[in-house]
Amino acid sequence: MQKKYGMTRQRAYQLIDAAKAMRELEEMSTTVDKTQLPENEAQVRPLLRLKKSKDRAQAWKNALNACAGSKPVSSNVEEAVEALLREKREIPPKPKREPAVLA
Repeated sequence: MQKKYGMTRQRAYQLIDAAKAMRELEEMSTTVDKTQLPENEAQVRPLLRLKKSKDRAQAWKNALNACAGSKPVSSNVEEAVEALLREKREIPPKPKREPAVLA
């Protein structure tokens, strides 16, 4: 795989899964405007943590709303996915790291 295609098997599966999720988002055009679809695999990868395509579309829509018109980056999508997972499963939020204080 590495020699023939220039990528690892893991990377190939990431791209395949991202393509499937993109197709789902495109098919749900009533939920997500087609002009606002993700532009790259990094934006889609966090959505793959959600099992249902309806939830993926909702998380993407939430990420778009949080970015106020600009395209979300992967960290924005990750935050939207985390929020949706917390809402559905009542997962506590990830603790934020406090900066180290130098004496």
